[in-house]
Amino acid sequence: MRNFVCVRMIMARSVLVLLPVLSAVACSSGPDPATSECMERETALNGKLAECQASATSATSACAASQKAASDELAAVKARLETLERENAELKQTPAAVSQEILTAVDSADTIAKIDDVLASISAFGDRFPGAPEIRVVTRKVSGLKSARAKLVKAEEQAKALQAISDIKALLAGAEDADELSFTQILAVANHLSSNNIKYSTIAQLPRGNFGEAMKDPDSERGKSMVISGRVVQISKDGDYFKGLICTGDFCDRVYYFITPGTTRGISQESYVSFAGVLAQRYSYSNSGGGTTHSVALVGYFKGQE
Repeated sequence: MRNFVCVRMIMARSVLVLLPVLSAVACSSGPDPATSECMERETALNGKLAECQASATSATSACAASQKAASDELAAVKARLETLERENAELKQTPAAVSQEILTAVDSADTIAKIDDVLASISAFGDRFPGAPEIRVVTRKVSGLKSARAKLVKAEEQAKALQAISDIKALLAGAEDADELSFTQILAVANHLSSNNIKYSTIAQLPRGNFGEAMKDPDSERGKSMVISGRVVQISKDGDYFKGLICTGDFCDRVYYFITPGTTRGISQESYVSFAGVLAQRYSYSNSGGGTTHSVALVGYFKGQE
């Protein structure tokens, strides 16, 4: 009896599970009016949902564009207001007040940029208040400002020159003064000059070396500049660079070995040239006719050379 009851319960549960499946099969297999109506409503709802989503996307884009336009307009209005406030403040200023501001700025102008700003303010003062007696007061400061500026520029150039010498000396560390060229160090300097666009005019402004001192104590002159004018005795290309000899004096009293990373078009043997280079080493070499020539090796550029 117990088994019979269990069988009936299992069968009842099976029917409950299968009812949805059977109903779906019946709905899909036969043209039930209720099913058709349901599917039509579902299709319509899906269409409305798609329309709603498209409308929401469009509305979001339009809202974002509107917000950006409003933000841009607000920024423009704020900028205009700031300009008007500044112009109004300037209109309320008197020549005496403006001149006092300039004089105060003169006292604190301790950099090139600050001095340039004050000089520009003095120039603008004359245009803004023509005929004002304060013009003479502020213009008296121009000479002193320009003098101070020149000193600052010179100090800045000297600092750059000393730094350049320091950098070049570091590249020349290990160079030997003998009958062999220290090509590794020389090429390092040539690359440094080329990559930093340090050419004739810049090299000529570096602290100067001395030929006699270089012959006596080359380490004391290493990295300093030399500017020479003379005749090209020899010139040839070696890899990416040109090298050769320049002699100076009526009887080639002094000989300089040079290497340059620049072009040498128009320069050949017997050309008279000006050359600015940094002293790399003392260099001695044997002459083909006998004897030894003592020279210094320079790395640099010919005048007008690219």
